[in-house]
Amino acid sequence: MTAAQTIAEVRKLDKKQGLTWLNCSDANNTYALAVKEGRDGTADIESLSDLAAAYNEGKELTMAVNAEFPHREDGLVGLEKEYEFRVPRSLRAPMDSGLTYSALNEGEADIALVFATDGRIEAFDFRVLEDDKGFFPNYALCPVVRSDTLKDNPKLRGPLNRLASKLDDDTMQRLNARVDVDKVEIRKVAQEFLKEQGLI
Repeated sequence: MTAAQTIAEVRKLDKKQGLTWLNCSDANNTYALAVKEGRDGTADIESLSDLAAAYNEGKELTMAVNAEFPHREDGLVGLEKEYEFRVPRSLRAPMDSGLTYSALNEGEADIALVFATDGRIEAFDFRVLEDDKGFFPNYALCPVVRSDTLKDNPKLRGPLNRLASKLDDDTMQRLNARVDVDKVEIRKVAQEFLKEQGLI
């Protein structure tokens, strides 16, 4: 099922629950695997197919993952099936989600599970591997409003759709980096972005 088909199906199901999905943004906070730029062991790995080939050739690459990723069909289980490779248990390093970034950054892992809009990707000079078979599902950022609220306040639709149109992976990485890396308060980052975009 494509991203558009998935969103259409969820729209239909949520409508029955009294929820209205507005326009989705181009930001997709999906699973991704990343390497650190400049590292010799992963310098030639650009895509998930390259990664699969490296494991199939017997390269011992440690993968930092959270506790659930190795057991999910939309995680490592399905990824190994789709790309036809195996990550030996001895090369999996399970940890809290936030720690995968520091493990990769500090050289404790060769590959790390990341989320595509996380600000630490750019801040830590990570390179996200291309999902060249389109395996990972699309987790689009979309405004969702209670249908009765939208009926009573129809002017909500325009600003929320305009906001969605301003968001993509690069923008979300930049905004998230200000919070996670620069330690700026979330409210301040959000207000500055909304003003910058002429939304408030």
